[in-house]
Amino acid sequence: MITVAVISDTHGNMTRLFPLNRWLKGVQGVWYAGDGCAERHLLEEQLGFPVAAVAGNCDEPGLCPLEEVVEVAGKRVLLTHGHLYKVKNGLSRLEARARLLGVEACIFGHTHLPALLVKDGLTFFNPGSAVRPWGGYPPSYGLLHIGEGILRPELRMIK
Repeated sequence: MITVAVISDTHGNMTRLFPLNRWLKGVQGVWYAGDGCAERHLLEEQLGFPVAAVAGNCDEPGLCPLEEVVEVAGKRVLLTHGHLYKVKNGLSRLEARARLLGVEACIFGHTHLPALLVKDGLTFFNPGSAVRPWGGYPPSYGLLHIGEGILRPELRMIK
């Protein structure tokens, strides 16, 4: 079983993330879903994990790819910020892209709201924002547990 931390929307404010190293025991990597991808090197230094990062609408163009398909333990996952697919207006565009790419899950951010939905075998997972949550939610991040026949997201609130 592999566990990956999922983070999004820090917008340059990494102070709340640094305590994560004590909360992320046993995590093999970090996936960053945009709006702060320039800080991926800081995350790698602080956490000691490799970081896969995509660019969000507030990131400097060209720093990170706009989306990436990551394959772990035979599972294909789309990592994107979500702004290209207008996720604030629903998930239909993101779903169409995911089905075209043949992935089993979509990790996205942009809304600053945590979300977990499974639709016809396709998992949508937004970890919310670790530092700038909206909608009255507390700061949050996610864990994605991946193994043979397993793809299990877990949302964690930061207290």
